[in-house]
Amino acid sequence: MRLKILIDHRLSIAFVAASIVLTSLLPDTALAAEPSVPNSPLRAAVSTSNAKASSSVYVVRLKAAAAASYMGGQPGLAATRPELGQKLDRRDSNVDSYVEYLHAQHESLLSEIGASGAMIYSFGYAINGFAAHLSPAQAAKLAQHDWVERVWLDKDHKVQTNNSSLFLGLLDPDIGLRANHKLDGDGIVIGVIDSGVATDHPSLAEFEEHLPSACSGDWARNSWLGRWLCHAVRRNPPTTDLYDPPANFAGTCQVGQAFEANQCNDKVVGARYYLDGFLARHTLDEAEFISP
Repeated sequence: MRLKILIDHRLSIAFVAASIVLTSLLPDTALAAEPSVPNSPLRAAVSTSNAKASSSVYVVRLKAAAAASYMGGQPGLAATRPELGQKLDRRDSNVDSYVEYLHAQHESLLSEIGASGAMIYSFGYAINGFAAHLSPAQAAKLAQHDWVERVWLDKDHKVQTNNSSLFLGLLDPDIGLRANHKLDGDGIVIGVIDSGVATDHPSLAEFEEHLPSACSGDWARNSWLGRWLCHAVRRNPPTTDLYDPPANFAGTCQVGQAFEANQCNDKVVGARYYLDGFLARHTLDEAEFISP
């Protein structure tokens, strides 16, 4: 899967680049799934060239509850399901212990069918499952296992729009979120899937610039007097901060090629890239950056 996630602090900006092809994780719940080791760059667990030749990528969902719905019952593992109205805290030690327990189960299943080391991703927060390089025979064995709920063959899906807000009708004056629910996005953290984020784009700025009206038009740019008078203020205009850091946000600003941690801000509060699933079945273009 060639997938990049940009975390945006405002609901009003949500976009999906139409030029990329995404490889499915899981229907309906793909974005909620988290790798078991979220803070390090992700790399393929086995040789991608061998995997392409001898196996396919499958997604496996297990019957046992994920951390978001686990109500207890396993010896030594406390319940992790949040109380009504609360959110799952990935930093909680009980959550961490339970997710590690699930990850060990995933490894055990793969070992049982002779596929040790084949795992690409392990999911344990919103869903309980994993993605792995498997032969059809190995996938069939897993599908019959008592622990397993379902097995999917991984497929490519083309995105349907490059304007999610319009596509979803979020800004529709009659039926959109703002119209019916009077939501403006304040305090909401959303995930945006994109082929790459340009953090210097004006729509992702965490502040608003205030140029004097005389210095914002053609006269200030094209006349010698305007350029002389407005040069300083145009280079360093006064600004107003638009956002506060989101409370209790536990996401990551993952560094990569041409992408540093300081490129996240109070608007782009986190960014990550997911590459292993894509490399398991495709070759990365040489012109691409391995970064959010």
